[in-house]
Amino acid sequence: MSNRSAAIALVVLVIALSISDVQAAEAPSAIYVMRTDGSQLRKLVHVEGYVNHASPRWSHSGKFVAFEAAPADGGSRRCFVVAADGTDVREIGLGMMPAWSPDDKQLAFHEYPDAGGPPRVVVQNVDGKGREEIAPGMSPRWSPDGRKLAIADGEMVRVMDLVTGEDMALFEEPYFELFHGFSWSPDGKWLAVGVRAVAGQSRQLILVNAEGASAGISLRRKCSLGGYISYSPDSKRLVYSADNQIQILEVAGTAGARVLPGQVEKSRCPDWSPDGSWIVFESERDNAEAK
Repeated sequence: MSNRSAAIALVVLVIALSISDVQAAEAPSAIYVMRTDGSQLRKLVHVEGYVNHASPRWSHSGKFVAFEAAPADGGSRRCFVVAADGTDVREIGLGMMPAWSPDDKQLAFHEYPDAGGPPRVVVQNVDGKGREEIAPGMSPRWSPDGRKLAIADGEMVRVMDLVTGEDMALFEEPYFELFHGFSWSPDGKWLAVGVRAVAGQSRQLILVNAEGASAGISLRRKCSLGGYISYSPDSKRLVYSADNQIQILEVAGTAGARVLPGQVEKSRCPDWSPDGSWIVFESERDNAEAK
């Protein structure tokens, strides 16, 4: 793919995302947690003055959750951190789709420049200091060993080595559409990614070797995938949203997914807790129903 074609694709992607963000901001939502069997549901956090809370991600210690939210009166989305018991909500700064570093000292996310243009990946200390631009792209995901960042651009996932600066395209050819919120396996050997191969085709959940598709790639499921995918700590299951419902899928085999019970309204962006007991997610469910 030429540099000019990539630039055009990014501009189109920015426009599409801007439109979707405006639409999404109209829908109130909050961050919830539940057991992996759907029990013990509780609302974790809703920041006053913000709507469309999304992209929650557990810290590796399990003590905190990072997420993003949109100001109710408009404006750029911001990242927050909240304790796992729902206390100590802190704003981190402008950004979307946060991801924790393995040592939980930094967050990677993407933002849009004030002057416009394509999204860029930035890294910032959790204490709010040391904000640094890393590369163009979006939806950064840290490798388990902390050495690499996987970054999306709407058609391709690139794996950047933070030590050597090497930048590798994960797939041999770009996809028609690549969805944000992909996930590394805990051993760092695989990534679970949502894609659409051609226009009008069903979304696909694929598993690709972290060394590149030439080293291994497989289709695991076709469904109305919401984009966000998370490996269980033991690498045996995946959690994701399809048809706006949280579902769990075995990585091995051909069995279908299990939809968690008790879901009402739209539920999206799930992430597995480090101990494998909880799932954090975004939902538009009514507060009274969550009690």
